[in-house]
Amino acid sequence: EVNSGGGMRSEVPKIHAVIREAYSPNFRTVVWCASAISQAHHAFWLLPEWYIKQGGYLGTPGSVWPSGNFKPPTAEEMKAYVSGLESAGVEGGRDPVLTRAFFWEAPLSARVGPTGKMVFSANDRGDMIVKPEGRALGFNAVDAVKFGIARAVASTREELLASMGVKKWVHAGADATQLL
Repeated sequence: EVNSGGGMRSEVPKIHAVIREAYSPNFRTVVWCASAISQAHHAFWLLPEWYIKQGGYLGTPGSVWPSGNFKPPTAEEMKAYVSGLESAGVEGGRDPVLTRAFFWEAPLSARVGPTGKMVFSANDRGDMIVKPEGRALGFNAVDAVKFGIARAVASTREELLASMGVKKWVHAGADATQLL
């Protein structure tokens, strides 16, 4: 369950490593999002299975980038970070255009592709405008499902389990970690 307004970008690759090496090989690892802003959403972007609570939100303002002494990142640091997040997004089945859109001011549009999956474009010519020019990219619960970020809205643990189609489970936390 994620309920966070952000974090340090330097920790995101470390969290990705723990998810890849410890959790995903051993458990069905999903994101249940109440709020995942900025690095809080980046940290879990590699997971393909997201569920969002009613009233939940995910996205990034893309403007808070402390690096030790609170200077903005260099162009090289930013390029490396976005590239790493794009790779994590691809791992999670996300379109790189969508991932990059969290960091630009250009518009983002989408259309439903032939397979039923959303296809994103870095312009305002798609069937649906996801983000107008100059706005930060973020998704409320309805839009997260509409644009294929989350699989379903699930506000309670029972709704989450029903959405996942699971009957037996272990909550990822201390109990799950002890099973590793």
